[in-house]
Amino acid sequence: MPSMFVVTRHWLTAHATIYGGYTKAHLAALGEPWRPTKGWQARCIGKAITPEQQRAFESATRRTPRVGVRTVGGYGRHAPRLPRGV
Repeated sequence: MPSMFVVTRHWLTAHATIYGGYTKAHLAALGEPWRPTKGWQARCIGKAITPEQQRAFESATRRTPRVGVRTVGGYGRHAPRLPRGV
């Protein structure tokens, strides 16, 4: 049996987008529905996930800005729009 990874608040924030939010792929990796409800982070903290889920969550993180991508949290819909090519 593969070793399980326990989700922590630090790990969640370390792999947020550059605007401090989370994408649909992030939430899918944790088994949470898109359009997360209030308290989704609290439900995930302490949850044991497989190494595959961990890699999927970490690979969903983009550290370079993309124009027009919406995230949950962070700046939300008021996120600054960057010019193309940045």
